[in-house]
Amino acid sequence: MQTTDRKFYNFFVLDEKTSQRQLIAREFFENDVLVERQFLHKGKKHGVHQQWHINGQLKAEEQYSIGVMDGLFHSNKEISHPLHQLNIVLQL
Repeated sequence: MQTTDRKFYNFFVLDEKTSQRQLIAREFFENDVLVERQFLHKGKKHGVHQQWHINGQLKAEEQYSIGVMDGLFHSNKEISHPLHQLNIVLQL
């Protein structure tokens, strides 16, 4: 059985008003290959969230607006066959 070496890196900006760090992005690696990237706003997913298969092909891409899925979503469950794509629109 092969073990997976999973690491993640956090990216911060300094809030000049409060002098505190704010987490704005996170990247996850398996065996030194980028497998997930997410952007954050106030601790919630915001913007494009992406996942990749271990071979580098895009696995999923989702749009978020402050924690709520909003916009284009597509997924490749199989490594070479697109599974589905849909558009999610946030309505307030």
